[in-house]
Amino acid sequence: MGFELMQNFDQPYTARSIGEFWRRWHISLSTWFRDYLYIPLGGNRVSYSRRLFNILFVFLISGLWHGASWAFIIWGGLHGFYQIAAQLWNRVFPPHASLENTWYKQLWDVLTTFALVTFAWIFFRAKSAHDAILVIKKLFLTPSYSHPNLAINSNELIVCLALIVILLCKERYYLTIPTTNSWKFATLLSMLIFSCYFLGVFDHSQFIYFQF
Repeated sequence: MGFELMQNFDQPYTARSIGEFWRRWHISLSTWFRDYLYIPLGGNRVSYSRRLFNILFVFLISGLWHGASWAFIIWGGLHGFYQIAAQLWNRVFPPHASLENTWYKQLWDVLTTFALVTFAWIFFRAKSAHDAILVIKKLFLTPSYSHPNLAINSNELIVCLALIVILLCKERYYLTIPTTNSWKFATLLSMLIFSCYFLGVFDHSQFIYFQF
């Protein structure tokens, strides 16, 4: 349509570290916090301990920015803790290039990063820190059953998987999407309009950062 917007997400769930995740996730917001908070605090041009403090402080503020709730602050603090722990680990145990380039090490890094990010999402999504702790207790302390109750049914699971495939294809082929007055563009635009009509929410609206 002629609009040029910065890339805001770059397959963040394929990141191999929390630092790389934040270079891929919500890039516009991460860039803003870097330029207007982290760098004015001294960024990397200060002592090592002060740099770790800057990282934790910025993530705590980013949590508070998302909402006035302890759950958001804990979410931001977790990501700050992840970053600090990773830097301390790499300082004590420097990574070996020969191991870092192996497929199994890369897969391990992606899965570990995904697990850490997903765990932190519990606090982001919960209505309160108390609710988040209850969810964590259910995850790790509740005995497993042979037939657990899933949060979604089989049809919803199929739709979710289909959407994941569509998003993966989009990330791979979005640069080839035509943006000129062609039949392909008209078809895609019509599909977008119908999707908004059938899947959109029009009965009410709520500011996404209503707690801020």
